[in-house]
Amino acid sequence: DVWRYHRYDSYIPQLQKSGVLVGVLKKVEMMASDGEQLKRAALDKLEEFENLGYPLRVLRMSCYRMYAVSNNPEWRDIARLLLN
Repeated sequence: DVWRYHRYDSYIPQLQKSGVLVGVLKKVEMMASDGEQLKRAALDKLEEFENLGYPLRVLRMSCYRMYAVSNNPEWRDIARLLLN
């Protein structure tokens, strides 16, 4: 299955866009078997959202939000990797 997400510049409310993004990242974390797989899968998914026009700051904030929710330090590393 291929999931299709709305572009960032669509008329969908901002809260819904960030909710979808965090929901996707929660699913990525749940499906990952270890930290390395989480990094790889999350970066792939975040790149998909970046290609849809999501600003880097929104993607990074979603990673920090995931860290706050899950207390998994991998999310901080993923947010830092987005700077490169």
